[in-house]
Amino acid sequence: MSTMERTRSTSRRDYDPCDDAVVEDPFPTFHDLQQNDPVHWSRHLNGWVLTRHDDVRNALLLSVNRITPFLTHQSERARAGFHDLELIALWSSFNDAPAHTHLRGLMNRAINPRYIAAAEPTIRDVVERLLDRVCAQGGMDVIAEFAGRLPISVMARLLGLPSEDVDQLHDWSEEVNLFVGAAKGLADKYQRAARGVADMSAYFREVLGQRKSAPAEDLVSRLIAADVDGDRMSDDEIVATCVMLTYAGHVTTAHLIGNGVLALLRNPSQLALLRQDPSLIRAAVEEMFRYDGPIQAMVRVADRDMELHGTAIRHGDRLFPMLNAANRDPERFDDPDAFNIVRGDTRHIVFGYGPHTCIGMPLARLEIPIAFARLLERIDAIELAGPVRWINSVAFRGPATLPVTFGAAGHA
Repeated sequence: MSTMERTRSTSRRDYDPCDDAVVEDPFPTFHDLQQNDPVHWSRHLNGWVLTRHDDVRNALLLSVNRITPFLTHQSERARAGFHDLELIALWSSFNDAPAHTHLRGLMNRAINPRYIAAAEPTIRDVVERLLDRVCAQGGMDVIAEFAGRLPISVMARLLGLPSEDVDQLHDWSEEVNLFVGAAKGLADKYQRAARGVADMSAYFREVLGQRKSAPAEDLVSRLIAADVDGDRMSDDEIVATCVMLTYAGHVTTAHLIGNGVLALLRNPSQLALLRQDPSLIRAAVEEMFRYDGPIQAMVRVADRDMELHGTAIRHGDRLFPMLNAANRDPERFDDPDAFNIVRGDTRHIVFGYGPHTCIGMPLARLEIPIAFARLLERIDAIELAGPVRWINSVAFRGPATLPVTFGAAGHA
């Protein structure tokens, strides 16, 4: 099917992730596409946009192998400018079986449920330290001073990294995100991301050498020791996995917290209900995930010719399963645009679906309820203190800044 033929099938809205109205509130566009054009060719993305829950879920089972083809199809001159991005092709999230099976099996051995449960004291300590810094201020930027600091600080602790390195890890992760998160309108995003990958890789190669000489009780050492029937990670795979865990845990969890705070502030009756009954915290967090998740779109590649709702999709076509659209599909959830922390059925797909379900899901489900419980216990009368500015990304969704004012609740 030619691009011209695809364009004829577009809906009244041609999905443009850069459109200001879509960035501010993508859900009216998603609902339009769900009803009128569920397999939508977007010329802006040069791929198929899927918005219905079951279509998105099923598409998540397709190929994730897109980094290697992307790099291969660049000119020799272009590849020379950002060849360091090749390390990202070793991430489990960008590999199909059997490479994914190999990497994920070893990661699961290192990051098992017992290990995640044992991280709770670390999480609580980081949360308290961050809140100690801001509680007396009467206000903060939730992203810069809390949501953006918590996950990367926790991950640094789990990896056994010095606390003084957190700022540098944060900055490198933001550079990597220009590529992985598909930043809009930045001509040098590939070069900047490549430098971030190169710097972070060099950092973790040094850490890897240290842990090989002197193993410690940390995640880097656990990845080195992970063994499944004699199968182990190579040094390059360990370095790539450390970069991935640092980056992915930071970006997605930060946006989960930011979007959740904003949902509570824009729905004061639900915030009051949660304050009245703190036992609802886990249900509230799951509704935050469903209502406005941190991953707007994933990318998949059609590994065969297929047909969906009468539309032909060709082998090699890119598909954009829109997770946030799926989690507000009216065919799947009653009153999907309502933020309701006692909804009950919040079986969302914010963490993906199938073999590539986010490996950080158990950590996020431990970390974020602790963060919100303590945030609401230690501050009171929280209100927005300025406009919300959204991040520059096609793939992710979250506030870039979230200024609030508050009073200290006195629950130290």
